[in-house]
Amino acid sequence: MAAMDWLDGRGFNLLTIIIALVALVAGVVGVLYARRALFPVNRAISYRMDTSRLLAGDAQALPGALTVNYNGEDLQDPHVVKLRLRSTGRHAVASEHYDQGRPIKFDLGRPVVLLDSPSTSAIEVIGSQVKYGPELMPPGQSVTVSLITQGKPLLSVEQYFIDTKVINESPEPSSAVQVARWEFLPAVLGTLAAVGAVLSSVLESLFR
Repeated sequence: MAAMDWLDGRGFNLLTIIIALVALVAGVVGVLYARRALFPVNRAISYRMDTSRLLAGDAQALPGALTVNYNGEDLQDPHVVKLRLRSTGRHAVASEHYDQGRPIKFDLGRPVVLLDSPSTSAIEVIGSQVKYGPELMPPGQSVTVSLITQGKPLLSVEQYFIDTKVINESPEPSSAVQVARWEFLPAVLGTLAAVGAVLSSVLESLFR
């Protein structure tokens, strides 16, 4: 009898709320995954970093060791770095796909000396960072930057692209760390808002 009373009362309503919320969240997640499967992102930026040590350890240990001098400054343990960006999707990556106009940033973790870059204002080198964008990249277009770092670079990537994949094609993909990615944030916020609205409506009907 107590069980029947519970099912007829607020306990039953609470159980209904829980089931409804679980179903809502599962439905939203299912829609997101289905959208990704049926309508994959057609924009992609691939990057590749190749490095080589300019002076081998044996050369540095020789009497009267060899040094590398750039603009009057001796470089410590210099590494030559070639950083290439390429538009590998079927559609162009336009300026509006850089969220709030923020560039993609490659932090090499070492002081950087710029050797050569394409004639574009989209490339900026500051300290240990190489920044690119926002700039239109049609499919197949690539940009290559040549650098020297003092010490072996430790790459991390910061990006805020909208509906654009970022692909690491470096020989050592584990060396690059994606430190910012927000493409799923709108979906998450939308799900939380929907759950909150349903919960508020049901609780209001319970305690009215």
